[in-house]
Amino acid sequence: MPAPAGELSADSWYGLIIAVYVLASIIGMAWVGKRIDEISPLQVLQTGAAFFASGLVLAMLSQHTAVFVVARILQGIGGGIGWTLSFSLVSLLCPPEAKSRAIAAMDVAWTVPSLLAPLIGGMLIDHFHWRWIFALQLLPVAISLLLIAPRIRHLNKPVAPYSLWYQLTLVFDACSIAVGTGLLLYALGQPLGLVWALLPVAALIVYTPLRRCMPEHWLLLRDPLSASLFTAMMGFLVFYGLEAWQPLYLMELKGFSSLTAGLALTAASVCWMLSSQMTAHNLLPAMLQSYSARLVFGMSILTFSMLLYALLLINAAPAGFTYIVFSLAGLGMGLCFNTARSTALAHTPAGKEGFVAGAISLSVSLGLSLATGIGGALRNHATAVGGELQDAIELIWVFSMSMAVVTIALLWWHHAAHGAKEFAVTALPSE
Repeated sequence: MPAPAGELSADSWYGLIIAVYVLASIIGMAWVGKRIDEISPLQVLQTGAAFFASGLVLAMLSQHTAVFVVARILQGIGGGIGWTLSFSLVSLLCPPEAKSRAIAAMDVAWTVPSLLAPLIGGMLIDHFHWRWIFALQLLPVAISLLLIAPRIRHLNKPVAPYSLWYQLTLVFDACSIAVGTGLLLYALGQPLGLVWALLPVAALIVYTPLRRCMPEHWLLLRDPLSASLFTAMMGFLVFYGLEAWQPLYLMELKGFSSLTAGLALTAASVCWMLSSQMTAHNLLPAMLQSYSARLVFGMSILTFSMLLYALLLINAAPAGFTYIVFSLAGLGMGLCFNTARSTALAHTPAGKEGFVAGAISLSVSLGLSLATGIGGALRNHATAVGGELQDAIELIWVFSMSMAVVTIALLWWHHAAHGAKEFAVTALPSE
């Protein structure tokens, strides 16, 4: 992003260029969930590809910052649709015993590109031009359509006569969640003051649309589906609360280079992928055969890594210890997130595959958004009272550790109360 931002004189828009993709992806996630259940997944695939491809073309041709921002919005909507559609296709096409392995394959599918893409993007910028990054992405979009479309054509559904008002309601809900989330992140990103009065406004904007896009009582851990969604949200909140600030912390306070700081995140990604594979192939002890035991154990590993992180903060461990800390965190997240997704998909009612896939995507986005927003708020608060980066990281650690402990306590309660029982599928909102 520094390359196009510099050429388009968009340095002051830099944060917006990144944020609009995330917020637009929420629009795609919130809109597509119910649509997958109502129309052909093939139509949804084509819609997502159209949004993403048009965003790539517009970014490639843009000569003004505002046009580039619009391009990122289109890419975000398409990306959100694709992310949610992938979960629903696992639910629709994979037998129960294969769902966890399919999810582990999805983890590989995002881990490998996340390792290679920065290198390829850097080479394109250094030797060609940043516009090639967007141009070359059109090829995998086209290949994806050619490979996937024939394999999901049989999932076509009769088109129901949904009213224009219903269609507009879906779009309104999706946009409201994105706008409310954006307002929440903006307010949290400011020092404590009058601007924080926007927080209840943001909550009101999000509340009703989010209820329509999530299962009933999903925060109460009453059944496997709600426990899975809750764990996904809280796992991302805890993990990314510190992970987002880790490169800055290592480079400014521990003397790491950008490469060695990035290796800590690479270690977390690789261990995440390995842990997900172990979970999918059931290479776990007998005591971890139930979904609730796996959720508890995964969060416990993540919490233990957070506890070890305190040794870095008080200089009781060498800086290289950070690789061990984030490797453990990745192991915990791989176990948690694979279990959460496979359990949610296994407890999806027939005909609600898209709805649950959208709920999984939104729970992850909420965790990520709150992690970055609250982390930014704590950083700004520390700066406002004269604190240093070290003080800010310590505040963020206290918050993340507190959330981890609360999550484990609730999951232990769920495991003790419900872990050994069979449940009916959770109640879903009426249409």
